[in-house]
Amino acid sequence: MAASSSNGSINTNRRARPRLRSRCDCGDLVGKWTSWIDLNPGRRFVGCPNFQDREKDCDYFDWVDPPFPN
Repeated sequence: MAASSSNGSINTNRRARPRLRSRCDCGDLVGKWTSWIDLNPGRRFVGCPNFQDREKDCDYFDWVDPPFPN
């Protein structure tokens, strides 16, 4: 009887998403929001909690979920 081993399956078609950061470049905890603009309605994202303050905004932003198919 032949022995076989498996290290688990790896799907090479999917890119591993980097872990989302818990703090932005300002050092603050990132905020979690849902986009309601026409281009990305319902998409979730994280980012700098100071995004509406032009003096404090560090521009950290990352989508939480993939874009919707067309």
